Amino acid sequence: MDDGSMDMDMDMDMTMTMSFSPIGSYKVTVVWGWWKVTEIWQYWVTLVAVCILAIGFNYSRNFQQVFVYHWAHIVKERALKDSYDPEVATEAVLHSNSNPDMRQRREELREPLTKEQSSFTYGSTGKLDKSANQMPIKVRLAYSAIAAFNYAYGLLLMLVAMTFNAGIFFALVVGYFLGDVLFASTPLSIADLTSAEDHCG
Repeated sequence: MDDGSMDMDMDMDMTMTMSFSPIGSYKVTVVWGWWKVTEIWQYWVTLVAVCILAIGFNYSRNFQQVFVYHWAHIVKERALKDSYDPEVATEAVLHSNSNPDMRQRREELREPLTKEQSSFTYGSTGKLDKSANQMPIKVRLAYSAIAAFNYAYGLLLMLVAMTFNAGIFFALVVGYFLGDVLFASTPLSIADLTSAEDHCG
């Protein structure tokens, strides 16, 4: 067999395999050789398993978002605490009842920062100081591990979809929909989204 015939056979095989099977077809091999479906009950179990996998992917992706925003909030709170003078605040609380000036000082501490004070605290860009806005190395490693897991998870679902079985593809879509309903992709309020620049800055 010459090279031209081999190339033609390969093109025909790719064309045949990269097309969806009929809707009623249930005999399929999913990703690995041991996940081989030959009976109709195995096919229904596979559809349920694939749907659960898609739901789990949304949960895992949502966990990654919650993880990074949780630690961003902690880092921001620590930076805010470092911007206050604890000695002045303590003195204001202890002597506020006997000293009107100190009572006024305590009230000032409770007031939100003005634009000028905020610029002085966070810098001219309104962001936290870079040195005080860094994630701990252990947190960075944990986040990278979660991100790598989700990447591998997504590739696995892609391989499942590449079985080109109509029922399995539909199960993936349904599972993704249910996962997005159960575990919202954005667990934040609109106010949090508007301040996302401060978190990521």
